[in-house]
Amino acid sequence: MIALAFLAMQAVSGAEAPEVFTCEQLKTESAEPHEPLRKDLVITHLAGGSSDGVWTVAWPGKAPIEAATFKSDFGSIGGSVAFRWTEPTGRVQTAYISFSDIVTADGSRAGWLSLGKPSLWQPPGYMCATPAIKPAKVPA
Repeated sequence: MIALAFLAMQAVSGAEAPEVFTCEQLKTESAEPHEPLRKDLVITHLAGGSSDGVWTVAWPGKAPIEAATFKSDFGSIGGSVAFRWTEPTGRVQTAYISFSDIVTADGSRAGWLSLGKPSLWQPPGYMCATPAIKPAKVPA
């Protein structure tokens, strides 16, 4: 089974900060993600709170490309989002992210991105994560 990485959402000054997801490509079920994840793809959610809003996609060494979200519910217990963009070459790409329903004590969650068709955590695809939120100090 693929080791879970976690996604964190952070709030800054009352407004939610962008979520930056580092995504590592995993080609087989036996593949394990690196720690930290290798940057094979970077997805940024510019509008926090829900899956709606502006998303960007950036391949290594390339400028981010804005993507348009569309409704897609493919059975992910933790929720899902789908978005589409056009590469500079003119090729249209579609991505689906399946979020885990597991939430850690620090507020993190995990996500799996697949290209072309929805996938519930089955390679080939991308394990995506943002840095975990550090737990708050408990007063003595």
